[in-house]
Amino acid sequence: MSAGFPPLAGLPSEATFSLYYKKSSKTDGLESLMNDLLDQSIELNLLDTEMAIDDSN
Repeated sequence: MSAGFPPLAGLPSEATFSLYYKKSSKTDGLESLMNDLLDQSIELNLLDTEMAIDDSN
């Protein structure tokens, strides 16, 4: 189950996604999910975590 929706069921309407996003954005749930996915991606070496920052402007 992803985002509370069964994967084999039909896609929810735009209104359903909008309502889900509105409710989720009132908590830190989306930020927590993003941080978990980022941590997992780094652990699996899916992301290049070395970057250069150009601060010359």
